[in-house]
Amino acid sequence: MAPYVSCKDQIHGVLVDIVRAAYHEVGVEVEFKCFPWARAMQQTQDGSIDITFPWSRNKEREKLFLYSSTVMLGQHVLFHLKSRSFPELNQKITLEGLSRYKVGGTIGYYYGPMMKQYDEQFGIERAVSDKNNLKKLVRGRIDLFIAEFMVGYYLISQLPDHTSALLTNIPVALTSRTLHLLVGKKGKNPDQVLSLFEKGLKAIRENGTEKKILEENVLPGMALPRVAK
Repeated sequence: MAPYVSCKDQIHGVLVDIVRAAYHEVGVEVEFKCFPWARAMQQTQDGSIDITFPWSRNKEREKLFLYSSTVMLGQHVLFHLKSRSFPELNQKITLEGLSRYKVGGTIGYYYGPMMKQYDEQFGIERAVSDKNNLKKLVRGRIDLFIAEFMVGYYLISQLPDHTSALLTNIPVALTSRTLHLLVGKKGKNPDQVLSLFEKGLKAIRENGTEKKILEENVLPGMALPRVAK
């Protein structure tokens, strides 16, 4: 999903740029192709393609794939109007703190155990898409809207300037998961494919290339999320 990976017009996105730069650093040029998630995983598993990304960790995949180190964090945050303040949520998000607010989410999305409990007790206001939720937020029909941090800001960037300027997020992550590149264990030289990526990733973190890529994808008004302890 954009802005991590977008297949519209041409393959691009913040993770595409990071993977490309990491391999370029070690003299490897990558050819990117877009497939549905299940097909991308299957073709990487059987060795038809070398790598697939981004994926979170689970035990089943660990049997079939080599995992890279963390490439990026995927974090759900709560978006709100800048004209509103939520001091009780700025240090730690709790069920009690959320209970007085109307929270929007998207049909079919899972937002972690706390929001599952919130949904059972108070009901998440579900919409058919993240875009519809942003509209509801701007119109004041909901107080808060849950979305993945980078995805939310990508969608906000598509709004008219006078509308996007109204929105920000609570600076604490609601959920956090690590995102990784996967290499199929049945592929050609999987250990080398992964080690080259790790070497390149380390290099672009040290020389500032990764920082530049991330800065190019950060929009004015972004409140970078902390992980609540």
